Amino acid sequence: MTTNILLVDDDERFSRVIIRYLANHEFEIHLAENVKTAYEILFKINIDLALVDLNLPDGHGFDLSHYIRTNTTAGIIIVTGSNEQIDKIVGLEIGGDDYLVKPFEPRELLARIRSVLRRTMIVPNVTATNILDRKDVAIFENWSCDFAKHELKSPIGKIINVTSYELKLLYTLLKNNGIVLSRDKLMDEINGRDWSPSDRTVDVLIGKLRKKFISESPGDKFIVSIRGEGYKFVSKVQWM
Repeated sequence: MTTNILLVDDDERFSRVIIRYLANHEFEIHLAENVKTAYEILFKINIDLALVDLNLPDGHGFDLSHYIRTNTTAGIIIVTGSNEQIDKIVGLEIGGDDYLVKPFEPRELLARIRSVLRRTMIVPNVTATNILDRKDVAIFENWSCDFAKHELKSPIGKIINVTSYELKLLYTLLKNNGIVLSRDKLMDEINGRDWSPSDRTVDVLIGKLRKKFISESPGDKFIVSIRGEGYKFVSKVQWM
C-alpha cells in the first residue's frame, strides 16, 4: 500500500534532498511550494502525512495545518527553521503530531515520520487471534480509547480527534492510573529525546485533553494537577 506524504516547502534545495531520501524508502511524495498548491493536492489525494513549513509565500503553515487536522486523518509534522518555543506550542495546539527544526538529518525525519504513521494509520493484517492477545483498549467512565486504532470515543460513541502526542500522554496516564507523574517523566515518555526544562509541551497537551473530555462530559475531571509534583489520572480504568 502506497503511503502518500505531502511536503509543503518553498525551499527548492531542501525539498529536493527530502524527496530523494524519502522516495528511496518507498514513500510517494507530493510537493507543494505554496499553500494554494497544497490545497489542490489535498482535494485530489488522500494524504497519510503532511510535512509543513511555517513561512510560505502565500500563507502560514499553521493555517494549513489546522485545515489538515480538521478535514483529514493525516498526521502532521511541522518542519521549520523556527526554534521559537511559542511556535512549537502553537503547532501542538492546532494539532501537530511533531515539530522538527531545520537543519536536521534526513534519517531523523524518517524516524519521526514512521513514529507518527504508526499511531495515525490502522495497521493492516491484524488477525482475530492477536487482537484477543493484546490489551490495547482502555475503558473509563464510559469513555474508550483503542490505542491500536488511534481512536478515542466519548460516552455516546463520538470519535474524538487526538494527535499522536496526546495519545502517548493519555496512554502513559492511564497505564499509571492513580500515580502522580512528574512533568519530567511524562516528557520522557511522550518525547523520547532531549528536551528543555522550560518546555511546556506537557502542560499544553494536558490542557488539550482536558478540554476534549470536558466538551463531551461536562463535570468530569479525569486528569488532576498536583501542585509542585505533576499530574495523575483519577478515574478507574479497565483494559481489554
